[in-house]
Parts: sequence; C-alpha cells; structure tokens
Amino acid sequence: MKRVFLPSLLLLSTVLFCTRPGAAQGPPLPGSGGAPLVDAMTRPSVPTPGAAAPVPGPSAQQVLGGGSGANYRRLPLNYQNAAIRLEELRNIMITAKPKDFQDTISDYLDWLADMCDAHWKIYQAFAKVDSMKAQAETEKQTTLKLGSLKRQALLLKAEFLIRNNRQPEALQPLVDIVVAEPKTATGEAAYSMLKQIGFSEEAALNPGPAGALPAPSRSIAAVGSAK
Repeated sequence: MKRVFLPSLLLLSTVLFCTRPGAAQGPPLPGSGGAPLVDAMTRPSVPTPGAAAPVPGPSAQQVLGGGSGANYRRLPLNYQNAAIRLEELRNIMITAKPKDFQDTISDYLDWLADMCDAHWKIYQAFAKVDSMKAQAETEKQTTLKLGSLKRQALLLKAEFLIRNNRQPEALQPLVDIVVAEPKTATGEAAYSMLKQIGFSEEAALNPGPAGALPAPSRSIAAVGSAK
C-alpha cells in the first residue's frame, strides 16, 4: 500500500480549497453583482486571532471606488500585493457600503483562486523537468501561501456576512476554513465564529469519564442556604 505523506495531503487540501467551479473559464469580470444586502451592523470590529491590527490606510472610497475597470487594475499579481490588498479590505470592511464590499471581496477571492490554479499548473509542469525542481518547489510554496491568504479572505467575508445578519451564508466558508487548517489562528478564529453564531457548542472544561452521568446541579437557593 502506497504511503501518503502529510505535506502532500496539505498541498492537495490547499489546491482543492483554492479551486472554484468554473475556474477553467478564466478570471471573472470584476464588479459582478452580488445578492442585495441589509444595512451593516454598527458594532465595532473584533480582531480575530493572528490578524494584524487595523492601521491607517486608504479610505473605503479609495479602495472600492472607480467602478469595475478600477477594480480590475487593482487585482494583485503576486503574493505580496495580494496580502496588501487583503489588509486594505480588512481596514475598510465596517465603513464601506455593503454592496460595494460584497462585490470587491468576491472578485478578490475569485482572483486568488485563479492565481492558485496558475501557480499549481506551473508547479506540475516544472516538477516533470529535472533541471526545474528548485523552481517547482518555489511554485508549490507560492500555491500554499496563496491558499492560506484565500482562507483569511474567506474569514473576512464570513465576518462581513455575520455583521449583515446573513449567518447561514457564512456557515459553509467557516466550516471549510476549520477543516482546511484547524490548528492555525485563521482556523481557530473561524471556529470561534461558528460558536458565536450558535452552530458549534463550547466544550466542557472538565469532561467526566465516558458514560458518566453529570453531577446534579444545585439551585441558587440551595447554594445560598449552604453558606
């Protein structure tokens, strides 16, 4: 029986996570419409574990404005620029118009999927050539980094959906993130959101032995009379 090593499973998981239906048809036209949104919730944003704290940067109008043509020109061509773009979106998520943010984050996620797919194809081609093994490894690592960035963007989109009272739509991306990387800060933040919306329950701090019945709870009156 052929052994499957963990790095191979991680790479396969990243590639599958990056791939989206219809990716073979080429990158989507930025600015495609999304479902109507309700007014954004006004409570302050809660930083997720591992996420960088918001820093002063371009305004929501500067990040989102300009129409589909401007959005197309803002699409990143490498991991570094993609990370900067994600930070810009994270900083303006609360102040942006919901419809504009929905369109922009969706275009960004679609583009990241296309970038993952392109780097994966290059990796597969280079892996077959002995003289290109080192470059193939570089392309593989880029695929992994972009996959991680895409999950961070999905986490941001899920937070946006929850803030707009669209919890059912946030469920699937949150589950996908947790399954893909349960031990990272992104995965832990996604699972925390699942608990916040009531989908997952908090684990007991000191679970008893298997099959043991829970101890009977004491009423407030009984606790008071025992003092």
